[in-house]
Amino acid sequence: MNWFGFILAQCLNALSQASILFFIACGLTLIFGIMRIVNFAHGVVFMLGAYVGYTANVVTGSFLVSLFVAPVVVGLVGMAFEWTLLRHLYGRRDGGAYLLLTFGLAVVLSELIRLIWGVQPLGIGIPDFLRGIVIILDQPFPLYRLFLIALGVAAAIAIWQFLERARPGLLIRAVSQNPEMVHALGTDVDMVRTAVFGFGCALAALGGVLAAPLVRPFSAWEPASSSTPSSSSSSAGWARSSARSSAASWSPSCR
Repeated sequence: MNWFGFILAQCLNALSQASILFFIACGLTLIFGIMRIVNFAHGVVFMLGAYVGYTANVVTGSFLVSLFVAPVVVGLVGMAFEWTLLRHLYGRRDGGAYLLLTFGLAVVLSELIRLIWGVQPLGIGIPDFLRGIVIILDQPFPLYRLFLIALGVAAAIAIWQFLERARPGLLIRAVSQNPEMVHALGTDVDMVRTAVFGFGCALAALGGVLAAPLVRPFSAWEPASSSTPSSSSSSAGWARSSARSSAASWSPSCR
């Protein structure tokens, strides 16, 4: 056995999983860094993106369309939530209010997902142009996972350049450091916060769509000791399935 090729393939497999986690973590970090809010519903937003992507894929028959539709729809949902509920808590000094509100959002979204899509696992197939394998040092490796790695690297560079060089990125950084001064200079700070919250939700939704071909999305996890799924078990199901997927073989049969 080519041990170096085997180790390299496993490292690439880990990078493909890390690319999905990057979209989730990047959105969560942006929201916390700009707004100082720990979005407790971020995992459910990730799951919502997978379901919206599934619906878009079924309706249009295009995986690429679902990559565009899901972040836009979920981002708009996040912006509506921030605009209608979250911004009224900015004057509070305690962080518990944000935690309770976002936890409530997680519960509501979990139940809505269960009502709309049900509890049965749903699947998005890998698009035809990303099916197949490539041979890396005599080791087969799925093409779709290479696509995840390339997309994650491209997104990281794009977000970095956006925050460092673009004027909206400079405004976002300024709001995170001194929102009062930014407001005094005539910038709508509330609009910047709304856009950042929506963008963070959109990144999580994009990660959900990218993960859907690897892990079948489902809205409930039923433990062995219980026959009734809890409302907060949806994100736990996703986490456990992702863990199983990351531990799976990198062979083509396992995508």
